[in-house]
Amino acid sequence: MMGDAVHVMPPFGAQGGNTALRDAALLGRKLVEARASGTQVEEAIAAYQDEMAHYAFQAVDTAAGLMRRLTGGAAVPHGVLTRVLPRLHRVTVPEA
Repeated sequence: MMGDAVHVMPPFGAQGGNTALRDAALLGRKLVEARASGTQVEEAIAAYQDEMAHYAFQAVDTAAGLMRRLTGGAAVPHGVLTRVLPRLHRVTVPEA
């Protein structure tokens, strides 16, 4: 699982999509390195998680900061973005 599937991400600045791509590249690199060196897959995944956490938290903080700036800290826009739109999405987009 990568990107938006693992990182709770406010929908600002394309941070979720960017993080997903970076996750995929990093995980792929760690798995290729593990295979080349004979390292266990579990160790490669642990190394991926250690490295991923740093940039993922930065991306979440950046997206949250953008949300605060765009909503001006007002309760109504913030509520629409964090509560109404996710519920609307679940109703309008069928699950796979």
